[in-house]
Amino acid sequence: VGPGARAPLAERDGSREAVSEGDHRADIVTQLLETTRALFSCELREDVADVVVDAAERVLGFGVVSVRLYECDAEELVLTAASDAVGNLFSERKRVCVSENTMGDSFRRSRTGHHRGPAE
Repeated sequence: VGPGARAPLAERDGSREAVSEGDHRADIVTQLLETTRALFSCELREDVADVVVDAAERVLGFGVVSVRLYECDAEELVLTAASDAVGNLFSERKRVCVSENTMGDSFRRSRTGHHRGPAE
């Protein structure tokens, strides 16, 4: 942990205690390996989406997470799984045409991207 930074906290036996940076990283790696096992056990694409949302929130600490799957017949990205924090952010945009916006552009170019939501 660098100067001025606070040590990560871990939940152990119902109490929170400071852990070293190394322990924190090891815990994240362990959780990501568990996530990988969960992904391999998924039988449906929707189950994969649920596991990804859970891991992004729980392990990586993302506050708002959504997974969209491509529907080739309609050429749309369909909101398949989302964190509770998404709420109604996408209520009007559950389906997005891949030619409409930055999400579709990222999909078409096979590039990852960070999208700030409906305003983009």
